[in-house]
Amino acid sequence: MDWNELFIIVCWHIWKWRNKGIFEANFTFPHNPKEIIFQYATEISNASKPSIDNRPHQIVTLHWEKPARNNFKLNVDGSRSYAGVIGAGGLIRNSSGVWIKGFSHSMGVGEIVEAEAWGLFIGLKLAFGLHIKDWKLKVIQPLW
Repeated sequence: MDWNELFIIVCWHIWKWRNKGIFEANFTFPHNPKEIIFQYATEISNASKPSIDNRPHQIVTLHWEKPARNNFKLNVDGSRSYAGVIGAGGLIRNSSGVWIKGFSHSMGVGEIVEAEAWGLFIGLKLAFGLHIKDWKLKVIQPLW
């Protein structure tokens, strides 16, 4: 890593820790700032290196696939922030892609699998509440 890249990372950490010290009452300055900064710099450096994976690659275009005519589709997704805060959102669309109903929920601190599971639960509850009988659920990334 070049010195100018490391310098930016050091400045960013100093700025971040200074602001946390001002705006967060319980913040304590790290006892090992040098280790934290070098670990962060190493991660940045490794992430920006070209891949040495020589396997053939295939480009896949992702897009929403509509359900069969007169059916509905429920799409849900969960998320987790770096701080551990989880949330989930989802929507129901008809076979023309028209939005029927959606939701977004913040759930406090937890794991990503909890966010995904709650998203699925809330989405199914929403679909059942609308008395939708012909619907399709496609799990893109299974929980297991």
